[in-house]
Amino acid sequence: MNTTIVGTGNLAWNFAKSFNLQGICVKKIIARDIEKAKMLANEIGSDFDDIKNECNEQNFQSIYFLCVNDNGINEVASQLKNRFMVHCSGATNIDILAKETINYGVFYPLYSFNKSEIVSFDSIPI
Repeated sequence: MNTTIVGTGNLAWNFAKSFNLQGICVKKIIARDIEKAKMLANEIGSDFDDIKNECNEQNFQSIYFLCVNDNGINEVASQLKNRFMVHCSGATNIDILAKETINYGVFYPLYSFNKSEIVSFDSIPI
């Protein structure tokens, strides 16, 4: 199964680069800011798009990692209805995704990330 990263912040950069290094296919980087999406996608050799275009695409072969701030999870999930989604927030209830899809989860690593240091997920509790 492919992954799609939604967001371009610290967590998105670490997920995209780490997944790529582990041989996990990052199909696409999705973001509101297309230039930031392009920058991250170019780092890992992935496609990129903005969230509005992705909403119109019928891509149900990917796990969408919502690497957005806590306040943005509901809005992004409502735009990506019926896709397999996981949010990455430790402070947001899993049920926020239940009204938008039947395939959902939480993937919350207990770590503070930054773009300049890509960490090994082997040592991070999830």
